[in-house]
Amino acid sequence: MKRMAWLLMVAGVAGSGVAAAQDAETDEELAVAVKAYMAGHDQVTMDEAVRRLQVQAELAPFSENLQGEFAERFTAIRLMHAPDQYIRVDLKGDRPVPSRVIRTASGETRVEFRVGRTFTQEEFRTRIKDTAPLIRSLIPGVSGITGFAGDNRVVVSIEGNADEAARYAGVLPKIERVSGLKVELEHSQGRESNASNASGGAVLQNNNDYCTTGFAVLHKATNTRGIITAAHCPDALIYGNYGSTQNNTKVTFPLTFQNAIFDGSHDVQWHTIPAPHGVTQEVFGSSNSEYGKRSIMFMYAAPMEDSNLCFRGAVSGYSCGRVVSVTHVPEGTCGASIACNPDWVRVEGSALSCTGGDSGAAVFWQNSGFGIVKSGKWTGVGAGNCDRLTVMPFGRVSALGLRGL
Repeated sequence: MKRMAWLLMVAGVAGSGVAAAQDAETDEELAVAVKAYMAGHDQVTMDEAVRRLQVQAELAPFSENLQGEFAERFTAIRLMHAPDQYIRVDLKGDRPVPSRVIRTASGETRVEFRVGRTFTQEEFRTRIKDTAPLIRSLIPGVSGITGFAGDNRVVVSIEGNADEAARYAGVLPKIERVSGLKVELEHSQGRESNASNASGGAVLQNNNDYCTTGFAVLHKATNTRGIITAAHCPDALIYGNYGSTQNNTKVTFPLTFQNAIFDGSHDVQWHTIPAPHGVTQEVFGSSNSEYGKRSIMFMYAAPMEDSNLCFRGAVSGYSCGRVVSVTHVPEGTCGASIACNPDWVRVEGSALSCTGGDSGAAVFWQNSGFGIVKSGKWTGVGAGNCDRLTVMPFGRVSALGLRGL
């Protein structure tokens, strides 16, 4: 995300007014997150929801460490919410692992290990990828395939209604025999659309097509800084903020396209910023105020299942949801002749908002970044009108030789 040099000078003059504005933005973001969390966990008090959300913000590095520690056996990692908040790690093989406790600034979180899983996560992804052609041939109108590695289970979404789903129930045993996976059907689920119709969270425009900026990145080979968005967005893009002015003019400038990758596992392009403008790792949150931007201090390859994520789309605004799956297939959004792989993150939420123009938006939780918006299924604009959102995990940018700032 970009901040102009003149804005840095203004910040020094604004003093306590800026601090007050930033505090207000933080409070508003927390209120949005708490509301979204409590909608899915109505047994939790508001105070407990605030505490849990703060702890969640501190767990990401421990999640990555756990995946690395058990890399040869790792199946899934999920944030559990009952009877309390804890981490569950699923592992292949029967060798037990004793539980442990993680201590962070905001409290303790226990880690429980569930062994005996059939596949590692990568084996599970491969199994879905290999089985997907059979699923598509036996079940017309597939709109998505969502995997749950810890349960050795996939949910096949179809566009048809309950009666149509009942007609396909007879083919599920065949798919299960071939794949070794439990298979369920989810009906009345339309296909997703790549979320372009046309500091992360700012506006990108090409004529009447809109997308949203993602995170700041560094090209490792050349040490060049830039910004990412979705690859299915136009290559020629103009950046615009939300109304800060320079000499009474809104700040806009063209970006310079560098490279992109758009296939079954990637949907990302990166651009450089013209001088004298710069790029910093900041995102717009609950407000489009320059003073309300959030600094992203840490970047992670992917989120935990059942953790919370937020984003600001250029069109839909700011909203939050929870991670349903990290092995999702967003059918039909990876190109006309390219099948999507089970490498995407599926996010849902009763207050989630998404629509065309949100593609490429930075997806984060407090001061940690996790990916960018790829596609979604929506019925309108506004809280609760986003049925599901698909996110490309940030770790995928490495295919372009990029890393976070």
